[in-house]
Amino acid sequence: MAWKCFSCGKTVDDIKTVRCPYCGYRILIKERPPIVRRVKTD
Repeated sequence: MAWKCFSCGKTVDDIKTVRCPYCGYRILIKERPPIVRRVKTD
């Protein structure tokens, strides 16, 4: 599962601690795949 640092924006693949290994920031966001939403039209 990929995580993204909220501060520097770098992607971290495997987290072993709660901190970003690049900048040391403590907030990581789970990256999600882009969702394609289709809207039905009449």
